[in-house]
Amino acid sequence: LIGASILWLPDAGSGSTARTLSSSASMMFNEGLFPRLDYLAGAMMMAPLLALLVLAAPRSIARACPPRHRTMAIAAMMLPLASVAIYGNSYPYFYAYILPPVMIGAAFTAGRLLARFSPRLLVLALVLNAAIISLKTPRAILSAQREVISAAHQIFPRPVAYFDFAGVLVDYPKANLFMTSWRLRKYRAGLEPAFADAMQSRTVPLMILNRGILVRNQMGLGARNEILPGDARLLRENYIPHWGPIWVAGRRFPASLAEQDFEIHVPGTYTLENAPARIDGRDYAPGQTLLLARGPHRISARSAKEPQLRWGE
Repeated sequence: LIGASILWLPDAGSGSTARTLSSSASMMFNEGLFPRLDYLAGAMMMAPLLALLVLAAPRSIARACPPRHRTMAIAAMMLPLASVAIYGNSYPYFYAYILPPVMIGAAFTAGRLLARFSPRLLVLALVLNAAIISLKTPRAILSAQREVISAAHQIFPRPVAYFDFAGVLVDYPKANLFMTSWRLRKYRAGLEPAFADAMQSRTVPLMILNRGILVRNQMGLGARNEILPGDARLLRENYIPHWGPIWVAGRRFPASLAEQDFEIHVPGTYTLENAPARIDGRDYAPGQTLLLARGPHRISARSAKEPQLRWGE
């Protein structure tokens, strides 16, 4: 459909709309078949009876031989489930929306089961399955998210720009892309702004590690090009742990450091921690603050402890 629509666009060969549609088509289909197979397999293992009802539906419908128009209607309601073969966003929440019409076809399988087993037994099996899923569902996620949001507001009472996966602080300006697989592929292809671009154009003192890709990068465990090398280095060098998954702008330096240059990408007031240091020709003791502009600076340390700069007072 996307390819066909491009043919009807005026100046399709050079128009920005055509390029956008073309890149969207390539991004949508370049993950191969069953891009979220692990989630599909997990969903089927969590609800095996439901999976059986759905998988056996085509055969059950064929045996029931409903009128042609009814068969076509049922097929039309079940067909969207086939999108899991190519759809990159078929994560767990996807099934809550795609399955209701599919269950009309699955009812034919349920009818065959009811011919062999008691309706109470089938209902009991479905209810038991739902209860097991409910018991296995983690309950602490929502409260943990609220706790992180509350902490971020306490640490930064006034809105500041921040990096994270999906924009958890809705009332603060998110400085990077929404890090879905599609957007990350566009980012790696140079079609989305880099983290370095955001750090150059605005002050971003906060980063929330609420996704594995960010955690792996900050721990130095990220796969090659998971985040672009330049961005990966900037994030690791310019942010330090503060509380839980909340990191703030900061720099770490080795102990007994000879004079060296370093660069600040998040300008503002910094607090020196752990050890005294000489910065830009002036001596500072732990706990003192200094204003650092964007750009190059110099530091030296004569202590056995590692000096550290943390954004803010």
